[in-house]
Amino acid sequence: MSKECRRITRKTVKLLKKHLGLHINGNAEFSEDDHFRILVHAAMQNISLEESSAQLNTLKKAPSPDATQYHFKKKDTRTLEHELDALLRENVATLRKRRTLHKTRDVAIDFHQVPWYGDESKAWVVGGKHRQGTSYFVQFATLEIVEKGERLSLKAIPVTQFKRKERAVEELLSFASKLGIKIRRLYFDRAFPTTPIINVLGRFDVGWIAAFKKYDKVKAAIKDAHRNGGFVRGYEMGPKNNTVSFNLVLVKSKKYPDPKAKVTDKYSVFATNLPVAEGERERVTEFYRKRWGIETGYRVKREFKIRTSTRVYSMKILFFFLSVAMYNLWVLLNLNALIRNPGLEKPSITTDRLKFYYQLELLCPGIINEGEKYAQLHRKWVEKGVALARITIL
Repeated sequence: MSKECRRITRKTVKLLKKHLGLHINGNAEFSEDDHFRILVHAAMQNISLEESSAQLNTLKKAPSPDATQYHFKKKDTRTLEHELDALLRENVATLRKRRTLHKTRDVAIDFHQVPWYGDESKAWVVGGKHRQGTSYFVQFATLEIVEKGERLSLKAIPVTQFKRKERAVEELLSFASKLGIKIRRLYFDRAFPTTPIINVLGRFDVGWIAAFKKYDKVKAAIKDAHRNGGFVRGYEMGPKNNTVSFNLVLVKSKKYPDPKAKVTDKYSVFATNLPVAEGERERVTEFYRKRWGIETGYRVKREFKIRTSTRVYSMKILFFFLSVAMYNLWVLLNLNALIRNPGLEKPSITTDRLKFYYQLELLCPGIINEGEKYAQLHRKWVEKGVALARITIL
């Protein structure tokens, strides 16, 4: 592990403690570090707070999971959101120092749902497709860079019943604008292209591409294009007094080579406000593949997910933001490795290795530095031994 990797790792641990300060009295049995260690160990090992406490208790006396949750529950939701947002801002600041954010970037906005097993009437609970034993979720909107090697989460915001999706999109784009990020293209999944959201995008004058649902009107367009051509055509959507227009792009899908498949199943449908020539339709598919980077990001974030069925909203927020912060650390470490070794084609630091580094820092502070001291001492003794051997031979 390079000195830079160690430096970023230790800095991130300090940042987490800095922004999630518990302000525990000095005469308490367990310090702030003890409770923080329970939290981070759970995230790194992808386990529950209960199991984290039990594991750390085998090394030395550790706080109970209830005690750790008690201290974090004392924070009201608004304060916790503010602290966690400040943490992500520091991640972004690190990227700005490398001047990465000054370049034009492709970004994606997506919604992520965390299962909820409590009272579904709460304001922060939203409905969704049934999965993992529930149809109710706590929802977050995220803004992510989707460039290869720079898939950083820039911002995450909770989305409740009282915050419409278009408002969340507006907040995220406003944040990007304040950072000075120049958006080349913005990607959405098929759940996003609605009249209110497209109106918001128009106000920010940003180019966007989204997968599009095959409504009856879209299916009719596919059939017409299949017979008569015209695979890029104008499309209008919304009520008469608030209509939005954009380009509908139809690209033959490679999933259905069977000639007996329905015509409407043979085409992928994209919506975009960008100009697209008939002969450049495949490029839209290539561009949109970048959005898959956000799916990869969610897969990695799940590796830092604390297992829980808690019914406390603030804890759901804490656990989600913590997984995002850990993911950002992983991205920054690999970005640093890429800067030092431009020929790298894939992340050189795996999540498993990052977890190992964290465990060394958290469970055995300073052991890496000590290991380097022993390695340096060993090299010196070897050099002396070789020199002595040469003198003896001569």
